[in-house]
Amino acid sequence: MKILIVSVSAGAGHTRAAEALQAALRKNHPSVDTLHVDLMDYVPAFFRAIYVKGYLFTVKHLSPVWGFLYGLTDKAQKPSPTQGFLDSVQRQFAGRFIRFVRDVNPDLVLTTHFLTAPFLSSEIKSGRLRAPLQCVVTDFDVHWFWINPVISHYYVASDNVAAKLTKRRIDPSRVTVTGIPIHPVFSEATNAETLRSKLGLKQGSTIQGSTTRGSKTHGSKTLLLLSGGCGLGAVEEAARALFDLNTHVHLITVAGRNLALLDRMNRLRPPASLSMTNLGFIDNIHEWLSVCDLVITKGGGLSVSECLAKEAPMVIFDPIPGQEENNANHIIACGAGVRANSFEELRRRLEELLSNSDAVAGMKRNARRCAKPQAAFAIAAATASRGPLA
Repeated sequence: MKILIVSVSAGAGHTRAAEALQAALRKNHPSVDTLHVDLMDYVPAFFRAIYVKGYLFTVKHLSPVWGFLYGLTDKAQKPSPTQGFLDSVQRQFAGRFIRFVRDVNPDLVLTTHFLTAPFLSSEIKSGRLRAPLQCVVTDFDVHWFWINPVISHYYVASDNVAAKLTKRRIDPSRVTVTGIPIHPVFSEATNAETLRSKLGLKQGSTIQGSTTRGSKTHGSKTLLLLSGGCGLGAVEEAARALFDLNTHVHLITVAGRNLALLDRMNRLRPPASLSMTNLGFIDNIHEWLSVCDLVITKGGGLSVSECLAKEAPMVIFDPIPGQEENNANHIIACGAGVRANSFEELRRRLEELLSNSDAVAGMKRNARRCAKPQAAFAIAAATASRGPLA
């Protein structure tokens, strides 16, 4: 059996979900031939620039506009004419990708992004592509853009997302609640003390390959400030806000692939009460989540799912309007995190939690209850057997 996994590199989450699915399939179903591709590698350069860079620019610099458009196009009882127009425009650039899929000739196409459906819709409707198309929704919400009649099955994050699909006339038999797929390493047991020593956190040791500034205070709490794989969010400003915390902390920041952000973080001069370690793109976030006391995150679907799996209490700050705000609402409803809407509130929320171990312990228990670390394995098992309605 051959499964083609398709992601879109507009943000890091869709790619990480696809990588998690491939890893789970290779681990538990080694006889299945898997191939993971980025759809953006098969479109003209100008389309990729508009789609990927345009999205990243909008959510970074014009987030209220993104939020308005997200809400406006998701309120209708059926897909808007605008969506149909966009789908028809996007199909004009699908030729190279369609030829690639024909050459691969998969038994099943599994996608972590809604763009795959309009690209392949004509092939599926005409019968030229006989492989079913199944879709993994990577947020705790589902926008109309994800809904397409050529998708044979949906794997979703929660019962609420499944109910929203049902309300939008998707047969419940075509929906499975699995959680959001995260890499198998998040299911592995870890020893926090061993990891702290490995990562250089024991007694404030300097972390190899990173820059650490400020005092090194033994016994201080560890805060992990995430920006996402693309380095979005007000990370520098958030870090500055934490300089005024009334307790000793070790702040670890992750700038992702944003080298300019990493350089700015390294230029900061924290006060003596705060030691700060700045990291770029890392491939061991599961280890850092295992040793931190609190996580400050924007609220991406993959990020919060990884935090849940590692029982890491969250303070969600600066989420992208729309999908990330809905992710934040889910985490708050689970009791695994809180939201801060300003730099002052961020500082205040952290001070409250750092001084209330019972509250943090409760958030960890709630994270354990809400986590679905086996999601990738569940989807892998379904797809390896050709899956529901395949």
